[in-house]
Amino acid sequence: MSRAKTVAFFAWIGPTAAAVPFVLAILTLAAFHRDATGLGIAVAALFLAYLYGLIPSAIAGLLFSWIVRRHPHVVNRAASVARVGAVAGFLSSLPLAAWAFLFTEKVLAHDHALMALAFLVPGIFSGAVCAVLWRRYKKGAHDGKAASHANRSAAILLVFLAMLISSWPLPLSAADAAESSKPSILLIIADDLATRLGCYGDKAAITPNLDRLSAEGVVFSRAYCQGAVCTPSRTSFMLGLNTRHAKANHFIDHPDTMTMGRWFREHGWQTAAIGKIDHDDPNDAYTDPKAWDVRVKREEMAPKLPTQNTFFDEDLGQRRKRVSLVRLADSPEAMGDWVRAERMIQFFEQERDPSKPFFAAIGFHTPHVPWDSTKAHFDAHDPAKFTPEITPSGATPLPSGSLLQEPGMEMTEAHQREGIRAYYAAVTTLDQQIGRLLDHLRAKGQLDQTLVVFTSDHGYHLGWRGQWCKHSLSEQVLRVPLIVRHPQGAKGAKAGGIVELLDLFPTLCEFAGIPAPETLDGRSFLPLLMDPEAEGKPGAFCQWGNGRTVRTLRWRLTERRDGSRELYDHSADPAEYDNLIAKPEHAPLVERLSGMLDAEFGKMGKSKAK
Repeated sequence: MSRAKTVAFFAWIGPTAAAVPFVLAILTLAAFHRDATGLGIAVAALFLAYLYGLIPSAIAGLLFSWIVRRHPHVVNRAASVARVGAVAGFLSSLPLAAWAFLFTEKVLAHDHALMALAFLVPGIFSGAVCAVLWRRYKKGAHDGKAASHANRSAAILLVFLAMLISSWPLPLSAADAAESSKPSILLIIADDLATRLGCYGDKAAITPNLDRLSAEGVVFSRAYCQGAVCTPSRTSFMLGLNTRHAKANHFIDHPDTMTMGRWFREHGWQTAAIGKIDHDDPNDAYTDPKAWDVRVKREEMAPKLPTQNTFFDEDLGQRRKRVSLVRLADSPEAMGDWVRAERMIQFFEQERDPSKPFFAAIGFHTPHVPWDSTKAHFDAHDPAKFTPEITPSGATPLPSGSLLQEPGMEMTEAHQREGIRAYYAAVTTLDQQIGRLLDHLRAKGQLDQTLVVFTSDHGYHLGWRGQWCKHSLSEQVLRVPLIVRHPQGAKGAKAGGIVELLDLFPTLCEFAGIPAPETLDGRSFLPLLMDPEAEGKPGAFCQWGNGRTVRTLRWRLTERRDGSRELYDHSADPAEYDNLIAKPEHAPLVERLSGMLDAEFGKMGKSKAK
């Protein structure tokens, strides 16, 4: 009977040894594949894997035991079968290990080496245990005591093997589950985009994809940039610093300053930057070389040229006398932003490291001038909906230093209508490309593991006080769209609290579960993503050119070095036409707001008023 029992143990071990490496391979692949992660999935797969190996092995063991009892002469043959099973268990792990080393993108990466070991070790251990049992069986076959000892040893080793089989994937799965619990982030940045979107109540906008994004996330109605043009704004939010601490060329002068991309890369995220994220410099001088695993500049994504160009010939009040403001293409594929979106999809498809979460940033050109769109999108907008803005006759004149670089464009009403229409068409084209990115993530099952942030570097004037530009410390320029889709956050909500773009850095850190650099000026607005009714910041600040401004929930105060000041009450004057600075009843308010500016930027030096 001792031989029969021993053979029964062999019969159990043999098939298990053959099955376990295959099961562990499947389980490990599931754990390393980001679309099937999670501790719950790993534990469930482990349980099924154990049953997969245990049930047929137990059945085989009982069958061999029954046969040996009735036909002792088949003992040697049964033992041979068990030995073959042990060898098969060892050999089955070898091709899987080779596959792990040869057919992964980064064969020398630590995580892939660990994956290969996950294939190799169980097979080697199964073979070793079966070899020990085989030797003890051979020794105990001629000695009753030895046979009894072999039975006990076999039982102990079998229990130990079962424990190892059950526990071996758990550390790997738990570690990988912890890694996979780190969420991915997609940051989408438009250029010169004001809050002219359907989700911001603009009836003329055709933006179905951004409207859908807003229905799945939170729309911030009071989000403000820290720069009136692209470079200071982008420098500020990519460094998380206000413009007191970070000038437009800050990173060039201080290349050791921590950037958002580098911070996430150093904390285990795979990082990618497509298009204009920092300043659009052909030499990438403004871009942190330590920030991105994948970096693709605009010059490396040359689009086809649009087929139609419209030039406005009016005097722009600048050296330029002829500027192309409208460019129409026959198909989306001819657009530069289509190429940028396609390149980001290529990153998702071909360059993603599945062992890491991603932090991907894409900068679109639209709707920066020239206003690029497809002819179909241009034709979809009814020109009758676009009426040039008329400055009220009683509007307070702007101070002479309020618009430094853009005196405005003297355009006919017909061209103003065409320009507004082209701007809105460009936004629709941008919306289409954003939809492609979101649809791709949704189709791959990754959208609900990804924080999606959409914003713009600053807003834009489309005829306000005759201005077709940015370069001003006004509401239309400093207020920006900000839509955030948090996988577990509020849906279809609007947050009225004040946030600043320099808050992006600490917000993304808190969302990702990593500490933020201590040097940041912003603060996380993650609480507003979970509860849009939560309180925002007391004010939003911008310092640019010859002045600085603070925007509270109700008021905007702007001060300039020439001594001029503006105060606007947004509860009654959202377009900022009526300057209340001369009203004596507002003096205490002005003093308080000016103190907020001093606290943010320090005392402002005064120049002689003109």
